[in-house]
Amino acid sequence: MPDSFYPTIVLQLGSCGYATDLPQQARNLTHYTRLDSVIFEPGNQLRKFGGAEKVNSVAISGITGCVDYWKGGGATAFTQKFVVTTSDGHVYKEDMDGTFDDVTGGMTVPNSMPVFCVAGGLLTIWFSTGTHAPLKWNQTGNAALLGGSPPNGKGMIYAYKRGFAWLGSRLYYSAGGNIEDWTGADTGSIDISPDDGDEIVGAVLFKKTIFIFKGPNNGSIHTISGTSPTGSDAFVLAPFSAGIPLQSHNSIVPIGSQRVGDAAADISFMSPRGIHLLSAVQQYGDFQESDITRYLKRHFRENVNRNYFNRVWGVNYREKSCLLWTTTLASSASNDQLFGISYARLQEDGWKPFTVSRPCQSLAIRKNPVSRIDEIITGNADGFVRRQDILDRNIDGVAYNMDVVTPRLILAAADKTGKSRGDQPVVLDRCFIRADSTGSYNLGVTIERDNEPSDNYVFGLGIDMSGFILDQSLLDDGLIGGDAIELSWSDPPLVGECRTVRFRLSQNGVDEDASLIELGIECNPAAQSNRSPATGI
Repeated sequence: MPDSFYPTIVLQLGSCGYATDLPQQARNLTHYTRLDSVIFEPGNQLRKFGGAEKVNSVAISGITGCVDYWKGGGATAFTQKFVVTTSDGHVYKEDMDGTFDDVTGGMTVPNSMPVFCVAGGLLTIWFSTGTHAPLKWNQTGNAALLGGSPPNGKGMIYAYKRGFAWLGSRLYYSAGGNIEDWTGADTGSIDISPDDGDEIVGAVLFKKTIFIFKGPNNGSIHTISGTSPTGSDAFVLAPFSAGIPLQSHNSIVPIGSQRVGDAAADISFMSPRGIHLLSAVQQYGDFQESDITRYLKRHFRENVNRNYFNRVWGVNYREKSCLLWTTTLASSASNDQLFGISYARLQEDGWKPFTVSRPCQSLAIRKNPVSRIDEIITGNADGFVRRQDILDRNIDGVAYNMDVVTPRLILAAADKTGKSRGDQPVVLDRCFIRADSTGSYNLGVTIERDNEPSDNYVFGLGIDMSGFILDQSLLDDGLIGGDAIELSWSDPPLVGECRTVRFRLSQNGVDEDASLIELGIECNPAAQSNRSPATGI
């Protein structure tokens, strides 16, 4: 049988996500061992994650939380304010002009992770210390204490025109239609499994049911059905599941709703075990709990600082069809990595995890006042609010690295005669990259063969093909650019013989971009091995 019976191996680069618990050797590209500073496009491209730029030119104190706060509608014009809390005990608002104005007034604000809740048009701010009264702000004047003697709760959600606030294992609810009445006849509280070694950490309205999450130790989830304390639709408490300890209310991300507090199509949330999903399904006529990061247990066990799960923020980045959470790397003491899961091609490829390395102390989605596009906003310890995933590929003018690493790929299961062999060596001949043209930039490709020293190559990604140099050989004629994308091959030989090969794709130039579609490998079986398939000898 001729050598040419081996087909070209094409790796669809946008078809899979990051995983740490899958085999480090694979016959197909089913996962990446590192997938940092990228994002998935609906067309199956693997795109370099956008850069970041400052919203405010003058730093304020370290930012502990941020929220996009809207009012108005109908006969009243819409007004937008962006609100942040800071580590030195202040509340600031921005009028979409890049300047943050102090609206703390005479309030004392703790250095604590806040929970924001818009209730009947009023912004309320709760603090994780559990010792400070909640604040309110209505876009005018300074912040003030929330009226009606509310509990010093650690957070609140708004449902059925009531506030539901929590402290310890007790859930308090305000009067219907009055967020500042917590002591009247229509108010009350519900105890959620007291003395179970946990406290209420968060809550969310999901399919006309309030889900109550407890943590941070053992973990349990409870449900409250009904819409009022008494009557035909009275509140009913029931257990739902146990063993998943929520750490941060701000890690709960509704999927499909437009505002925190609205009934959502799905709910995702982060625990120390990873990302979980509550889905409304017909199975048993109830809810189903699922774990969508089951192949990333080692990442959450070893790569993340577990002491800072209580600082996690999550958002639904609908513009790019992905969920994002802030996390702290194992070697750090502040949020410095976004953990993402793409659902851009959920039906075709499933959930696809990825990471983005950059400071991200707090996280929010803000509608850009000019473009009207929902954008990612981070508040950082350096006192700056930043727009993320912008068109320019730099962070405050500084380069950052896109880093994509495959597992070790076994390229052949048969020798040149067609006989099955588990570790058949091959000769790598040529390689190509297919990509959208993003400019005259280069992509670094590192190839590791078995245990041999790695070889480095450069691929050009723009119309100017002079950047294509592999093994000091010029490429065949080809063009990557415009609407028509052609494949550009290296002249043989590429790097020689191997049984496994690992690819690393990287780019770290200032304002350099990449939108990758395919990596192709042309190889042929090496001379038939005399080793025993059973023993390898």
